[in-house]
Amino acid sequence: MARRTHAERSLPSWLPIALAIAPLGLACGGSSRSGPTGLPAAGSSSSSGGSGGSETDGPGVTGGSGGLPGPGGSSAVGGSAAGEGGSTIMGGAGAVAGTAGAGGETGGAGGEATRVILFDGSPASFDDWGSVRNRDVNPWGNNGDGTMSVVSGTGDIQSKQQFQSVFVHLEYLMPETSSDTGSEIGNAGGDVFLNGSYGLRMTDSHGLPPTILSCGSVYSYHAPLEVACYELGQWNTFEIEFQAATCDASSPPIVEQPARFIQVKLNGTVIHRNVDVLQPTQAGQEETCAPRGLRLQDYATILPVSFRNIWAIRRD
Repeated sequence: MARRTHAERSLPSWLPIALAIAPLGLACGGSSRSGPTGLPAAGSSSSSGGSGGSETDGPGVTGGSGGLPGPGGSSAVGGSAAGEGGSTIMGGAGAVAGTAGAGGETGGAGGEATRVILFDGSPASFDDWGSVRNRDVNPWGNNGDGTMSVVSGTGDIQSKQQFQSVFVHLEYLMPETSSDTGSEIGNAGGDVFLNGSYGLRMTDSHGLPPTILSCGSVYSYHAPLEVACYELGQWNTFEIEFQAATCDASSPPIVEQPARFIQVKLNGTVIHRNVDVLQPTQAGQEETCAPRGLRLQDYATILPVSFRNIWAIRRD
């Protein structure tokens, strides 16, 4: 468990305040800063495609020239970059099944050779996730069509592959119909947790104004720039550039630099840029500066979420 410096540990209790300001769509303590060394501020661009994406491994810490490239980006299924910039020799960060690539306006996220497949529908990838509750096998359902679904009440799952700073591509679907037509809109779905602690919301808030409870929000902490999720029954795509917290060498360690969502896109729309997260979000695990798996939440609702095509690129 990581400790905070005095200034960070003196934060007030966040949940009552978060719920009180939810309708206003206000952040609850997140701050914005320039991009870290080796990854300039997300969203920067130029006519030549920014400064990244010109090497075989793409931009970021592990390769390329250090950052998210400018206009252009990748096509589906690892295609070469298009537009004015963001080219990669190995292909961009496209997704299978015709889903949007991780490029768009900000360029590709890296090369095919750098991807870590977390779930592609195969039995092996399904078994690469385990129960958080009892450290056992994956208790969710492998549907046999390239997707897996929450089995309500079985608890969260976490990938056995562990990461610190990472790019994550994830596709999710909430069913179009439910057995309970009186379900509370905006309160079903769940979160995807980076490093186990920092949750991005998956919920039904299509057509509603952004709040700290909306789809794509840093849950109960920071509202998205806009609500970009589709209506129920359609697949949504997250593309997440995440920088892990860093700690000093004390025991227990003290967080020196908080975790940051450098850029988050939902269905090709940028919904977060350079959002520092000063504490675990609701239902998040205790902070750590050590690697940890990607965690998917069983929210125990009547709208169980399904997932497909989950992969990652290490940034450390």
